[in-house]
Amino acid sequence: MLAIYFPVLLIQLISQLPGSALSSELVWPALLGLAPTIFYITLPIVAGIANTWAYSEFSMEGTLTILYTAGLSALNVRLPALFVALVAAMLGYVVSCELSPRGATQLENVVYLIENDLSPTLIEPQRFYTLNGGKRVIQYQERINKNWIKGVFMRDISSNNDEEIIFAEDAIFERRADESWLILRNGHIQYRKAGNGSDEDNVAFTQITRPTGLAGENFPKRNWTGYFELGFRNFLGQYAAAQYDQRQASQWWSEALERFGIPALALAHTMLGLALVALWGGSTGRDKKSSTAVVICGILFLHFMLVLACEFASSQGVTLAIFVAAAMALEMLISIALFAYAMMPARLAGTKLPRAKTPLANGYRP
Repeated sequence: MLAIYFPVLLIQLISQLPGSALSSELVWPALLGLAPTIFYITLPIVAGIANTWAYSEFSMEGTLTILYTAGLSALNVRLPALFVALVAAMLGYVVSCELSPRGATQLENVVYLIENDLSPTLIEPQRFYTLNGGKRVIQYQERINKNWIKGVFMRDISSNNDEEIIFAEDAIFERRADESWLILRNGHIQYRKAGNGSDEDNVAFTQITRPTGLAGENFPKRNWTGYFELGFRNFLGQYAAAQYDQRQASQWWSEALERFGIPALALAHTMLGLALVALWGGSTGRDKKSSTAVVICGILFLHFMLVLACEFASSQGVTLAIFVAAAMALEMLISIALFAYAMMPARLAGTKLPRAKTPLANGYRP
């Protein structure tokens, strides 16, 4: 899980957020929002690889042969792996249907905030930021911490076109509910009345407070909700309404494939891996390790392609979604068929079992 889950999670986080947000306080709600989705997407491949690798090691070490000698069937020996895969699938469904939608809402709020309402921690030094429809400009030279900046320039135009230009030695952001304000310290203000040309008044100050137009403590409200944010019952309840629009139907089917199709792959990948390892049971040593590596790489590639296809289905239409669903069902059927064939008692008829030794007076007889 450490080798697959966390790298994928970090890569997705970096791709979702701009560089400036990765060093802000927004990274934690984004990380917590993304974590459930990445968990249920990577869990099936983790279960499949772990089970395949473990039983390949058992085969090479002779553990499976010993268990067969003890009277256990091939199916009974592999029940622990199937149990692990079943638990992984059930856990995946819980996360995909309940936890992931809540996390998706949190992540989408962060992305919406970055795109539509800048947070004070996201503005970078030595860059001019235009706010309030071009009537306010903010720039600063250096950031001391997330709320303290130095060398501040601020320009504000009122509704009657009066202009106010502020230069301050430093300033502190004060987070309020819907908007952040600036407490500017040790500077001066230039006032220019509308229609007075170059006439201006200069006033020094020790401390003043001004609104910024930047985001406050509360996330901005979105006027839309995605299918990926809906709980289990609400999501199923949107099926009929989504079919009237081709774009919405594609998005609904894409989300349905991810929620209901991907967790079941834990069982499919596990049965496929166990079957191929059993069918190549005659290999030993380096050949066995090479064949196991090929099986694992194949399962990993297959999982990656299915997940990618689920994502593309949201923009490519219902036809691709149906094709992906058929591919998932086909893998499940092939896995079941291969697993059933590999577990047949006749498959073990030619297995060379270690012969017991019985003591004699003058030594041992095989």
